[in-house]
Amino acid sequence: MKGIYKLFIFLFFITQYVAFSQKDVYSFSLLTDKSTIEWEGKKVLGTHNGNVNFLSGFLKIKNNMITGGEFVVDMTTIINTDIDDKEYSDKLVKHLKSEDFFNVSKYKKSFFKITKAEPYKDKGNSNLNFKIYGDLTIKGIKKPISFPAILRFEDNGIFARAKFAIDRTKWNIKYKSNSIFSGLGDKFIYDDIWFEMDLYFGK
Repeated sequence: MKGIYKLFIFLFFITQYVAFSQKDVYSFSLLTDKSTIEWEGKKVLGTHNGNVNFLSGFLKIKNNMITGGEFVVDMTTIINTDIDDKEYSDKLVKHLKSEDFFNVSKYKKSFFKITKAEPYKDKGNSNLNFKIYGDLTIKGIKKPISFPAILRFEDNGIFARAKFAIDRTKWNIKYKSNSIFSGLGDKFIYDDIWFEMDLYFGK
C-alpha cells in the first residue's frame, strides 16, 4: 500500500507540474487587419514593390520568450504599389501570380512555422532582440530560413517587426534568374526577394 501511495503522490505532482507549465504558455493571435507584409523585387533596370496579406497567425510565448508560432499568407492578395499606371500594374500582378513566379492558381497559400527563437543582439541595430528560425513553405516547397526581429511586449499585446530576403530560386521561382540562365544581359531579375513585416498580436 505504501508503494501505491507513493506512486499516487508522484503522479499527482507530475500532473500539477505539467499543468502549471502549460499555464505559463500564452497564445497571441495575429491581428491580420493591422499587420502588413511589404515585398520588394529588383532587376537591373529598376525595382518593384507591393503588399500581400496575412490570412492568419499566432505566437506562443512563455516567460517573454517565443516558443512557437505559425502564419498563413494569402497569395491571392498580392498587389503592386510602385506603378501608377493601372494597366501596367495589373499586368505585373498577373505575371507574379502566374507559373513564372508564385503559381497562385495552384498554391493560394504560403506558410511559415517557427521552429526556434533565441535572444539576439545586433551592434548596428540595438532594437533587434530576437533571432527567428523556421520553415517557409512557398509553392508547396518547404525550406528553412532565419532572420533577426524586433519583439516588443505592450500592454494590449505584442508588436514585432522583421526585414529579410529569401533566394527565390530555392522555391523554384527561376524566371529570368542569372544564376540559372545565361545570356540574359541586363534583362535578368535578382534572386533575392525582400520582405518587411509589421506584426500586431492580441490575446
